[in-house]
Amino acid sequence: VKIRTFGIGDVKTKSKPWGQSPRPLFSFNNLFFPKHLDVPIPNAIALGVRLFDHDTMKVYVDADACPVKSEVMRVAERHGLIVHMVSNAWMRLPSNPLLRIQVVANGLDKADDWIVQAIETGDIAITSDIPLAARCLEKGARVLGPTGKPFDHDGIGMALAMRDLNAHLRDTGQVPGCGPPFGPKDRSRFLQVFEEMIQAIKRGK
Repeated sequence: VKIRTFGIGDVKTKSKPWGQSPRPLFSFNNLFFPKHLDVPIPNAIALGVRLFDHDTMKVYVDADACPVKSEVMRVAERHGLIVHMVSNAWMRLPSNPLLRIQVVANGLDKADDWIVQAIETGDIAITSDIPLAARCLEKGARVLGPTGKPFDHDGIGMALAMRDLNAHLRDTGQVPGCGPPFGPKDRSRFLQVFEEMIQAIKRGK
């Protein structure tokens, strides 16, 4: 996609597939901002965030108890990606023009349902919840766990089966109730794989 440079405040459009209307972008000092950005553009510029049209990729985080929220934002800033943090309770997070906080009603799977309804092909979901991962894969999204382990169509069936087996073993007292602790190696692996996943989507792989 080629975007011509205009003067400050001019409006540009980015080419879209046949039958879709173009999405306006605002230009300011060679930075491009989606029209739907809901923070003042000077604030985004002050943060040094380079924003592009976000129709092609967004990130959805199953944010309750997610240990890599700051890592998600760090990588998202690098690529100018909108991040939706979805949870059952309000979270105090650093202000960022790329961040959207979505608080859903309390209830079983309410956050999962919101993510599944919103996510699209080419988006990324961050979750350790295997049933949610399966639902996002069905929508054509990529899914990554906080430990840096990606979910895919080939392995999701086995992951669901192992989840059910482990739940049964825990309920019967045959295995401990908690898994291994989240550590620095998990955090580092997540950063690496998340970056690789974004790059793969950009390349169309």
